[in-house]
Amino acid sequence: MRKELAFLAFLAGGVFLSANPVFAQAIDKEAFANDIDTMMIDRYMKAYFPKIIDNNGGGVYMCFNRQFNPTTPCTKNLDMEARHLFSTSMASILRPEYAGFKQAADAIYVYIRDRLWDKSNGGSGIRGGSTTGQIPPSCDKPVYHNGFALVGLSAYYLATHDTTALDMAISTWKWIESKAYDNQYGMYYGWLNSDGSLSAETNITGGGRNGGMNKNQDILHHWIEGMAWLYIAWPPNRPDAADRALLKRRIKESADIFTSNKWIRSDGSIILYNNREMTAGSQVNNGLDAEDVYLFYFYYMAIDETPPQTAIDNLKRVHAYVRTKSAPGRHFETQWWPDAELFTSYCSMAINYNAGDSYLQDCKTHWEYIKAHYFDPQYGGWYRDPDATTSLRGDEWQCTYHGFKCMLFARNMLLGSQKGWIDPRIPVVPPPDAGSGGAGGGGSTGGAGAGGGGGGGAGGMDAGAAGRGGSSGAAGRGGSSGAGGGGAGGRGGSSGPGGGGGGSGGNSTTASGGSGTATGGSATGGSSTTSSGGSGTATGGSAIGGNSTTSSGGSGTATGGIPIGGSGTTASGGSGIATGGSAIGESSKGTSCSCSLGGRDQHGAVGWELLFTAFFLLILKSRLRPQKRRNFIPLFPL
Repeated sequence: MRKELAFLAFLAGGVFLSANPVFAQAIDKEAFANDIDTMMIDRYMKAYFPKIIDNNGGGVYMCFNRQFNPTTPCTKNLDMEARHLFSTSMASILRPEYAGFKQAADAIYVYIRDRLWDKSNGGSGIRGGSTTGQIPPSCDKPVYHNGFALVGLSAYYLATHDTTALDMAISTWKWIESKAYDNQYGMYYGWLNSDGSLSAETNITGGGRNGGMNKNQDILHHWIEGMAWLYIAWPPNRPDAADRALLKRRIKESADIFTSNKWIRSDGSIILYNNREMTAGSQVNNGLDAEDVYLFYFYYMAIDETPPQTAIDNLKRVHAYVRTKSAPGRHFETQWWPDAELFTSYCSMAINYNAGDSYLQDCKTHWEYIKAHYFDPQYGGWYRDPDATTSLRGDEWQCTYHGFKCMLFARNMLLGSQKGWIDPRIPVVPPPDAGSGGAGGGGSTGGAGAGGGGGGGAGGMDAGAAGRGGSSGAAGRGGSSGAGGGGAGGRGGSSGPGGGGGGSGGNSTTASGGSGTATGGSATGGSSTTSSGGSGTATGGSAIGGNSTTSSGGSGTATGGIPIGGSGTTASGGSGIATGGSAIGESSKGTSCSCSLGGRDQHGAVGWELLFTAFFLLILKSRLRPQKRRNFIPLFPL
């Protein structure tokens, strides 16, 4: 009888341990991350790109059906284009061998640069939406949209090291900073007119709750997100380092305010609409609250700051509130994006906040729910709502941003990164070093004097400072200019300016760029100016300063000579070497940049059930022998 009772106790204990997630078998984080990676790239991003590129109107389509065919034309908003720019740029870093991501990112970037950038108001600010690509002359400039512009342009710079994209992002932030920052109470106003003035609406309950001096959770958390991405992308050794320092102060200030009781209520919910002083808020959005559990944490990580304990405690309360409105493995709120954000908030609680393995189990449970009910098994991508096979796959609000961002952050956190945007296996943040080039030698005086070549910036993932072009040959016949050398071994080091043109009557002036963008020297009286680029950065090797009629790119546009971390490609750059006053543009090969996909030692934990069973059987073997039964000591009260 005692034996039977002991066996029943054993079964009850096994059921208890199996049903309790705290005692369940440990989740293999790397296997979990790899599953997310496969679904994110192969079943999600590749389904959209390059299919939705608009080869006629520019950028990408906003509205398309389940088969990714364009439907009735709809507004191409800046925020939607910029969100796709973020996801395609980051995906191109993860999968540089898949051309569709880079192709889409380039198309979107050109659309934003050429169609949405406002050149009439000082060239610093990005306009709002457009239906056909032709921008209305009085289009407003919401801070919300500009926040996504910072997100997208910063990601594009991280992927391509196109300094024009970075300069656009910096200029946009500085313009919004000068127009929308509240010097008295902190943080930013939400809506600007095209000239930078505040919109007239000031009431907090009606249609103007996003405008005037009011402050809005949805607008501001994406604007601060954009600033955080800009800070990540902005190299610290640029001449505008003081502006970068101001950006960091603003991010820290905004994060501290957002995680205080000015926004977080006593029940853990976050105020959706706030007044200027941040003392009278209204309404709540549970999906945004789930997102902010990790997004607010991201602000601090982006600027290498440890969140204050008050912020940690308040954000844990936010997640506790969200848990009262949701459950892992069940539909949360409406549409796809709250479920995506809830999934990542579970992972963040387990990893960023060290809240326990039960949250990791919640993350896994909700991931399985997303795989079962949002991924389209036939055409790829995500449904708008669970199992909604007849809904559009893209519209004016549905895009790849939420799904991709949440999978990216969760994936990287599972791989051991506290900073969810960083993949420990592929470094994407440029280091602070960038060499500077020396001056080229002077050209000789005489019949065909040649200008010396400027040495390019050496080392560093960011562009090295350009070498100074050699001086031109004195008024000889057909003097040729010096060639600017490219950044040696760097990711797209900028080349030095070409030397000055030959004397009057020279036939031509040639400026050749190395691995960076060539800056051509202008010819004096020459019949033509030709600039040829090497393996140049975004402008494809075309000369900037040259009066060129022909611009030939070397080994392709944008990606030539730029190694993406972990891909093993080699950066090649020319280094101008002045010998006897002549420039010899040698090819300087950079080092290979490769990262092992291994190196992580993951051990799957032995299930509690197995340990329990083995231990119990050993006890039974030693204590249930016939001659010893009278001395049996039960493991459980019988």
